[in-house]
Amino acid sequence: MSVESGYLKADQSLFFWDKTRYPYIRWQKDQNLKSALEYSVHWYFAKLWNDIGPEKGKPLLEKIGTFQVPFTRNSFWLDGSYTISPSEFADFLIRLQETSPPFRKKTIQTVFDLFKRIPGTLSNASGSHDLAGDWNGVEDYRSDSAFYYTQDETDSWFWVSFQKTNVRWFLLTRVRVLGQPTSPLEAATLASQILREESIVP
Repeated sequence: MSVESGYLKADQSLFFWDKTRYPYIRWQKDQNLKSALEYSVHWYFAKLWNDIGPEKGKPLLEKIGTFQVPFTRNSFWLDGSYTISPSEFADFLIRLQETSPPFRKKTIQTVFDLFKRIPGTLSNASGSHDLAGDWNGVEDYRSDSAFYYTQDETDSWFWVSFQKTNVRWFLLTRVRVLGQPTSPLEAATLASQILREESIVP
């Protein structure tokens, strides 16, 4: 959204850390869009939303047509005002690949390139992690993950897109557990298991 609006450029996206202490060491440094996406740096995206504001951000999100749009500045998604279901998110990622996507193709390519990872890996706030399986022969690999928790539940998300033997694969997983803590890697572990069970990744 920030790239589409022109507020950010991939090579001009540096925000300075304000010395606030966070639970992850990787959050406690200056960030650009690439590092913020790689390590899920919440304060970076909260600042983006606060700077753009719901007045300008809402019309851009409404172009997507599926999300519940947040209306407040400071809370960002933490107050539950920003919600999306797995099916909505999968549909959104697929629409980005269509001939008439909701955003400019240049914007989409710029942001998607920032999700490029070493095949068979994912990055989150705690660092880089390897997925099970033999990822030899996999090309054009992109992945991302998300995790949040409350007293009542934990949610782990993971998506991966890659090409193998001239076939483009896309998989989105979400693991929601009520009443007990789980690992932030639960959804990624499930995705790896599915890919191996389907013999897509040995």
